[in-house]
Amino acid sequence: MITIVTISLNDEVGIQRTFESLREQNYRDVQHLIIDGGSTDGTPVWAAEHAVFDHTVIISERDRGIYDAMNKGLSMATGELVCFLNSGDQFANGDILSTITESHKKDSWPWAYGFGRMVMSDGRTSAGGRVRRKHSWLRQTFWSYEICHPTVFMPPDLARRLGGFDDRLRIAADYKLMTSAGRVAEPHVFPMVMAVTIEGGISDLRPADAIREAHKIRVDILGMTDRAELLDLVWSKIMLVRSLSRRRLSRFVRRNSSAIDGPPGRARSHN
Repeated sequence: MITIVTISLNDEVGIQRTFESLREQNYRDVQHLIIDGGSTDGTPVWAAEHAVFDHTVIISERDRGIYDAMNKGLSMATGELVCFLNSGDQFANGDILSTITESHKKDSWPWAYGFGRMVMSDGRTSAGGRVRRKHSWLRQTFWSYEICHPTVFMPPDLARRLGGFDDRLRIAADYKLMTSAGRVAEPHVFPMVMAVTIEGGISDLRPADAIREAHKIRVDILGMTDRAELLDLVWSKIMLVRSLSRRRLSRFVRRNSSAIDGPPGRARSHN
């Protein structure tokens, strides 16, 4: 069994996108946990009426935020692997879960991830990072932050042993969990796009805060000396300049592309 955790809050449209994606999966041995933060827009009722899997549990109650909700789902996970496909997220095609389970049965890897693609606000799609064949802990930790959490499949026991999602953090608790996991076990990498997300997540809206949190996480995990912490702070500022520059360049290219192409049409295929 695979456990899929979906957290939501007043996002019925997003839940519908996610359910549509799960309905396309040809692998059905799934525990689906919908952890709702007490929505008032009808999301829990809609989810109950349109459950995709036989083993579906819906919890709707106030929580302390995104990572508290994800930890709640983690605590309830009984599958051999758990994945966090949150409201609005989608798998890239209908074979993702069967690909994961067949690979895990064959190779018994400790955890695994693929790559993500983002749908931009204008309907265009953008790769969420270069698709690679090998994992590099140094690259993930200090440079590319390339692990997209909806593409991660991890035994619940491993995630719990690593402390789950640190809900003292506001943005980068998933980065902390993946960084910690990469230190204790080498992941299997699927060199393919496995999930599609929507632009507008908190790390998209607050990149400076995300990079500052990543700095604090590295200091904590690596037990940095004062000198190393200062060097990492300088490095974080360089990363922030890089991130903001790439965002400005991307917006410039999209504006000019829109002017040339005319109004955007439907998003391209995510497969």
